[in-house]
Order: sequence, then structure tokens, then C-alpha cells
Amino acid sequence: VTAQVFSEVTAQVFSEVTAQVFSEVTAQVFSEVTVQVFSEVTVQVFSEVTVQVFSEVTVQVFSEVTAQVFSEVTVQVFSEVTAQVFSEVTAQVFSEVTAQVFSEVTAQVFSEVTAQVFSEVTVQVFSERSCCWCKVQWSPCCAADVNRPSHTRRGAL
Repeated sequence: VTAQVFSEVTAQVFSEVTAQVFSEVTAQVFSEVTVQVFSEVTVQVFSEVTVQVFSEVTVQVFSEVTAQVFSEVTVQVFSEVTAQVFSEVTAQVFSEVTAQVFSEVTAQVFSEVTAQVFSEVTVQVFSERSCCWCKVQWSPCCAADVNRPSHTRRGAL
């Protein structure tokens, strides 16, 4: 009887104690191990995945945005600067070239026209008047002046 009772009680106590201890220990160990493993794995995986994804996305977005912004800004700045420089350079060059050409052409035309007109007018005037000695210098004299005592006729041109 003692053996049987001891056996049954022992079995029951062992069973309950074992169940309780196993349950508590398992829960604690599982909890600690799970937290630690989950924590380490999660951190590592999250880090790697985040870095890779963030890196790829950042590079792609940065590239696209930079390209677009750079393109728009470059076009705008290039347009404005080109317009301004073109305007200033054109004005300066036009001004200098116009001044030079105008000067040269004016000088040439003026000289040619003046020479021609002066020549024609001189010939006409001198052919219509006689060349007289008027006081100190030669000058064209009217026919009426030729007979004055202060004028000496020198002949017609």
C-alpha cells in the first residue's frame, strides 16, 4: 500500500511540479530567446533592407529630381544669360561696327562727293569769271570789277 500510494503521489506531484516548472521555465526561456533573436534578426534585417531600399530609392529619386531640376534651371539660366549677353554684345558690336562703317563710308562718300562737287562748282565759277588780282590775292572777279583801278586782269581760266 505504501509503495502504491508513494508511487501515485510521487507521479502526481512529479507530474504537476514538472508541468509547472517546465511551463514557467519554457515560457521564460522562450520569451528571452525569442526577444533576443527576434530583436537581433529584426535589427539586422531591417538595417540591411532599409539601407538597401533607402539607398536605391534615394539614388533613383535624387537622380530623377536632380536631372529635371538641373535641366529646367540650366535652360532658364542659359536662356536669360544668353539673351543678356547676346543683347549686350550685339549692342556693343553693332555700335562699334556701325560707328566704324559710318565713319569710313561717310568719309569716303563725303570726300568723293565734295571733290566732285567742288571740282564742278570751281570749274563752273572760274569759267564764268575771270581771274583777277584783287588787292593782295588771286580771286574770281566779276566782269564789272575788272575795270576798277585796284583790279588787274590776269586772264580768264
